[in-house]
Amino acid sequence: SAAALLMADDLLETEDFRFNKLGELVVCKEPQVEGRLNRITVDNVFGYAVATTPAGLTVFKLADAVFSAREKWAQAEPQPCEDFPRWNVALPGVLGVQFSSDGLTLAAAVGGEIRFFDSRSILHKNTDGRPFVSVTVSTTEKISDLAWNPSQEHCDLLGVMVGSKFTLVKVTDSCSVVGSVDGYTCFAWSRGKGKAIQLGKADGSLAQFTLELKLKGHPLAHPPLGAVPSYFAADSDRTVTTVVWLEQLTFVVRHGSGYNTLSVLSNGFLAKENKQPEHHILSELSDNYTEDREERLFSSIVPEWNLGVYCSTNSNQVSVLGKYPGSGKWQLWLMDEAGGRADFPLAGDADSYAAGLAIDLTSTLPVEGKKTSRDGPPLPPSPNVLLYGTDSRVSLYELVNIKHGGSGDFSAFGLVGGSYTFMKIPQPVPRDGARKSILNPPGDRCRNLANPYHTCTAYCQTSVGADTASVAPSASTAPSASSASHTTPSLGFGGVAAGYGGFGGAGSAVGSFAAPSSTATAAATTTSMFKPTSNSMPAAAPSSFTAPPSSSSGG
Repeated sequence: SAAALLMADDLLETEDFRFNKLGELVVCKEPQVEGRLNRITVDNVFGYAVATTPAGLTVFKLADAVFSAREKWAQAEPQPCEDFPRWNVALPGVLGVQFSSDGLTLAAAVGGEIRFFDSRSILHKNTDGRPFVSVTVSTTEKISDLAWNPSQEHCDLLGVMVGSKFTLVKVTDSCSVVGSVDGYTCFAWSRGKGKAIQLGKADGSLAQFTLELKLKGHPLAHPPLGAVPSYFAADSDRTVTTVVWLEQLTFVVRHGSGYNTLSVLSNGFLAKENKQPEHHILSELSDNYTEDREERLFSSIVPEWNLGVYCSTNSNQVSVLGKYPGSGKWQLWLMDEAGGRADFPLAGDADSYAAGLAIDLTSTLPVEGKKTSRDGPPLPPSPNVLLYGTDSRVSLYELVNIKHGGSGDFSAFGLVGGSYTFMKIPQPVPRDGARKSILNPPGDRCRNLANPYHTCTAYCQTSVGADTASVAPSASTAPSASSASHTTPSLGFGGVAAGYGGFGGAGSAVGSFAAPSSTATAAATTTSMFKPTSNSMPAAAPSSFTAPPSSSSGG
């Protein structure tokens, strides 16, 4: 039997949720280079964010940046904030970044290489700008997608997409390759426990794999193309460019022709019975679509609210897909047009599109009642949404749950004792690290995936000019439990000011990693058995750090 294809958008006008704009941050003056990778990431353990620039990375403490942005936006004529506290790490050619779920590791893609930084060194500004380990996945193609496993149990697993190959990498003190599969276009981790991976294909189908990269069940067929709108023509590009795993049997799938589907499987389908999935058309998930830009759908989900925020690299619209309790189905939510929606602002006279999306769960400020269109006391601290545009501006929004933010038993929505259980007070950043590659002499190695007979040196803080001889990779040693695990308290109203204790606010707030000397660069270049191509970057060079003024330090 043919799979069901539902044509009409399932829209729901809601006043229960809204976006409140807090302000804008100007990360740099240069526009973002076009690409598919997410260019902003949030560390929800320590309360920091990292955004890419053409020159490298910009790091800022979220509480300080939000405080600065709110001040500028509260003026009679709201203004973007250009002087918020931040510091820079030189990393030319960086394509995208992501923090691991335990907050300890930052992965940065540069060409066909991934460089891994210890978060504690980056956030304390005491690193020489070099990763503790680096791995080359391809010498000819750029990385098109990377994502850490979302669970704490498997937080050391990183998925990487280059061309048509998906590679699973395990990162502790060093790197090891779990395996790879070819013939795919994109991937997504399962929500929650992260025990499965869903991969998209060029024919529009999906395939599910275990963490051992064993195929599970059978592929989910692409939507049928019967009597459908013109953009579903028979020659439409069905390539799956993005897949989002909403829940066990439900996925959002973005196709190359610019259309989106909500694919709902049945238990019988997974059991290989003769039961077909349903495909719901989500034409308004990324409206104002342009064909002039590379295709990618960004998403970030708040599981306790059954709500996801979406934006596309070729659209300036921000959408919300959610599921109300009792409805049993996911719907596109239309927020109040009178100030309740989010978007990417114009960059002068030109449109700005999505370069990245992240959600901050470390806010400590309650939501002001006047911004919720309801009477009563302020709502609990709520998620902040960071929309990073191609004009290198971050638009900051509060995502407010008006319906389930008041009195009553709303534990199913994460509201217990007047605060949301998923909102956390950011922890102080430890000054020591657990990884041997930071604390011990050099010796850890990481394999070059593009050439399995060559290994590349694991960078370490204590030895800039480390030995670069090719040796077999060492056994991985996980960080100690005392350093790697976190017990984060839930956020109550008693800690409202906690997140703003480090804000200085005076003078220039921008620090930087100074450029290395040519002698140091030559001493630290990793030995390689191949010549870099235009799509692959040379190994990271050491650099010295110039600290910002102490009054503006957010660390």
